[in-house]
Amino acid sequence: MRGLSEKLIVSHYENNYGGAVKRLNSIGSKLAELDYGSAPVFVVNGLKREELIATNSMILHECYFESLGGDGRLS
Repeated sequence: MRGLSEKLIVSHYENNYGGAVKRLNSIGSKLAELDYGSAPVFVVNGLKREELIATNSMILHECYFESLGGDGRLS
């Protein structure tokens, strides 16, 4: 991909996109263990808000990588 170094792409993929995926998985685990009947509303609200933020970050990064185009080779 012209103008984008391998270091930049790998860093962005591992740190930004990978971080969002890891956060989303962690939040999903916490939500799965949560007893919604007894959990304070602010805990559920906080986890759901963080889930939304991580999901948006993951989707936006997938769109970003897809939009780069080119032949897939790094310059």
